[in-house]
Amino acid sequence: MRRRDRLWWSYTTITIIITIITTTTSILTNDRIRPRQAVASRVGNQAGLVVVRKSLASRLFLSHNLPMELWTNYITELHHAFGYLFANWVPQQKIALGDYGRFQKGVFHRDGKLEELGIEVQRGAPDEAQALYQYHSKNSNSAQLKLGASGRAAAAKAKAALEIKFSDANSVFFNAAGCALRTVTNISTIGDQVRRKLEDGAWDYNWVVITSLIHAKSTTAIISSSDHGAIVLNAETEVPAIDLADAAVKLGVSSESNIGLKLVTEPNCAPLFACHQAHWRILGRPGWQTKLLRQEVEESETAAQIKALRASGELDISEFDFVDIGKG
Repeated sequence: MRRRDRLWWSYTTITIIITIITTTTSILTNDRIRPRQAVASRVGNQAGLVVVRKSLASRLFLSHNLPMELWTNYITELHHAFGYLFANWVPQQKIALGDYGRFQKGVFHRDGKLEELGIEVQRGAPDEAQALYQYHSKNSNSAQLKLGASGRAAAAKAKAALEIKFSDANSVFFNAAGCALRTVTNISTIGDQVRRKLEDGAWDYNWVVITSLIHAKSTTAIISSSDHGAIVLNAETEVPAIDLADAAVKLGVSSESNIGLKLVTEPNCAPLFACHQAHWRILGRPGWQTKLLRQEVEESETAAQIKALRASGELDISEFDFVDIGKG
């Protein structure tokens, strides 16, 4: 066979192989990324449910028109600080173990409960230990104060206070006291059932399942709306100093400047959660693993760095550029 013929046959063979791979990938991808509405409708019909409602977070975005950076920075920084945990936005939004839904721009939107789809959820007992989850942006600081003190006699009756200052916009102060962790105990079994529903076309790859939940007796979340934000929180009872680890301490707001969000000692919230998601693979069965942020975002430490990532296009705001990391 002449050299020209060998080259022609080699080129033709490579072209055919590339065409087959491209076509197969396209078919599998289109099947994987089918419209969520169609899948949701089919699942809803099977469960005898037709439920379309907006989450509390969606209603707050529409009614208050909060800047996107305000809550995306909050979610990103807390996830970076606490590893596999995501921030519930807004912190007082009601979520539960076994809830399934999707992320939109970093925010979890609940679609329903696994039991509604015929999937059993076994929930473990909450931890007895009461933990403290605390975080503040590196460009923020806090200091203990005494309000109303003008002399030794007045100082004895002055209220304890805490002043928090932010250098940059969209900076975060977060404190969750009296926290108990509760988890789903049959995660592997749920994964098997999700895989079967994927085979039947009754599950959306965009859906995640809440498998761990942090319940807090007291949650404080504050975000600055612009540079040089500040807020002063005062104790509502007589205490020598504000102990943020004490879930029984109630705080009020004495003054504030350039603050976009303030949630102060809110009781009975679920401010943090972890979730699992099915992960599509071109070969083999789908993975079932913990959902985490991409590495580039995890390395961000300040609001300014996150803003730079977004401006450079490294941060996909459509779903906040989540990836799946872990063992299937």
